[in-house]
Amino acid sequence: MRIKDLHGIEGLIWPPEWATRLEGSNGEWILSEVKLYKDHDPPYIYIEAICNSGAQGGVIHLDPHEHIEVLYQVLNKNIGKSLTEIGELKIIF
Repeated sequence: MRIKDLHGIEGLIWPPEWATRLEGSNGEWILSEVKLYKDHDPPYIYIEAICNSGAQGGVIHLDPHEHIEVLYQVLNKNIGKSLTEIGELKIIF
Protein backbone atom coordinates (compact mmCIF):
# COMPACT_ATOMS: atom_id res chain seq x y z
CA MET A 1 0.00 0.00 0.00
CA ARG A 2 1.24 3.52 -0.77
CA ILE A 3 1.43 6.13 1.96
CA LYS A 4 -1.06 8.32 0.09
CA ASP A 5 -3.61 5.47 0.33
CA LEU A 6 -3.45 5.18 4.15
CA HIS A 7 -6.45 6.15 6.25
CA GLY A 8 -6.53 7.96 9.53
CA ILE A 9 -9.29 8.84 11.95
CA GLU A 10 -10.72 11.44 9.55
CA GLY A 11 -9.99 9.84 6.17
CA LEU A 12 -6.89 9.81 3.95
CA ILE A 13 -3.77 11.06 5.70
CA TRP A 14 -1.61 12.03 2.72
CA PRO A 15 -0.86 14.61 1.53
CA PRO A 16 -1.54 16.66 4.65
CA GLU A 17 -4.59 18.86 4.15
CA TRP A 18 -2.64 22.08 4.71
CA ALA A 19 -0.17 21.20 1.94
CA THR A 20 -2.94 21.37 -0.65
CA ARG A 21 -4.94 24.32 0.66
CA LEU A 22 -2.44 26.96 1.82
CA GLU A 23 -2.27 29.98 -0.43
CA GLY A 24 1.16 31.04 -1.63
CA SER A 25 2.60 27.54 -1.54
CA ASN A 26 3.47 27.41 -5.24
CA GLY A 27 6.47 25.17 -4.68
CA GLU A 28 6.97 21.63 -3.51
CA TRP A 29 6.59 20.85 0.19
CA ILE A 30 9.70 19.16 1.63
CA LEU A 31 9.47 17.06 4.80
CA SER A 32 11.71 18.67 7.43
CA GLU A 33 10.72 17.15 10.77
CA VAL A 34 9.01 14.03 12.13
CA LYS A 35 8.22 13.27 15.78
CA LEU A 36 6.38 10.29 17.25
CA TYR A 37 4.10 10.72 20.27
CA LYS A 38 3.40 7.08 21.08
CA ASP A 39 2.46 7.67 24.73
CA HIS A 40 -0.49 9.83 23.71
CA ASP A 41 -3.93 8.22 23.39
CA PRO A 42 -4.27 7.67 20.49
CA PRO A 43 -0.62 7.87 19.44
CA TYR A 44 0.21 10.30 16.65
CA ILE A 45 2.99 11.64 14.45
CA TYR A 46 3.82 15.34 14.17
CA ILE A 47 5.32 16.38 10.84
CA GLU A 48 6.64 19.65 9.56
CA ALA A 49 7.37 20.57 5.97
CA ILE A 50 8.90 23.61 4.31
CA CYS A 51 8.02 25.35 1.09
CA ASN A 52 8.93 28.63 -0.55
CA SER A 53 6.10 30.21 1.48
CA GLY A 54 7.48 29.01 4.84
CA ALA A 55 7.01 26.09 7.21
CA GLN A 56 3.84 24.30 8.24
CA GLY A 57 3.18 21.43 10.60
CA GLY A 58 0.43 19.06 11.55
CA VAL A 59 -0.43 15.72 13.09
CA ILE A 60 -1.19 12.30 11.65
CA HIS A 61 -3.49 9.86 13.44
CA LEU A 62 -3.35 6.46 11.77
CA ASP A 63 -6.15 3.91 11.85
CA PRO A 64 -5.37 1.33 13.12
CA HIS A 65 -3.02 3.18 15.44
CA GLU A 66 -0.91 0.05 16.05
CA HIS A 67 0.90 0.80 12.76
CA ILE A 68 1.97 4.31 13.73
CA GLU A 69 5.57 3.32 14.57
CA VAL A 70 6.10 1.71 11.16
CA LEU A 71 4.82 4.85 9.43
CA TYR A 72 7.03 6.99 11.67
CA GLN A 73 10.13 4.99 10.71
CA VAL A 74 9.39 5.39 6.99
CA LEU A 75 8.72 9.12 7.29
CA ASN A 76 11.80 9.68 9.43
CA LYS A 77 14.00 7.96 6.84
CA ASN A 78 12.60 10.27 4.16
CA ILE A 79 13.19 13.67 5.72
CA GLY A 80 14.37 15.98 2.95
CA LYS A 81 12.11 14.45 0.28
CA SER A 82 9.00 16.02 -1.19
CA LEU A 83 5.57 15.17 0.20
CA THR A 84 4.56 14.07 -3.30
CA GLU A 85 7.48 11.63 -3.51
CA ILE A 86 6.77 10.31 0.02
CA GLY A 87 3.12 9.74 -0.87
CA GLU A 88 4.18 7.26 -3.58
CA LEU A 89 6.29 5.15 -1.19
CA LYS A 90 5.00 1.68 -0.44
CA ILE A 91 4.59 0.69 3.17
CA ILE A 92 4.08 -2.80 4.59
CA PHE A 93 2.58 -3.43 8.01
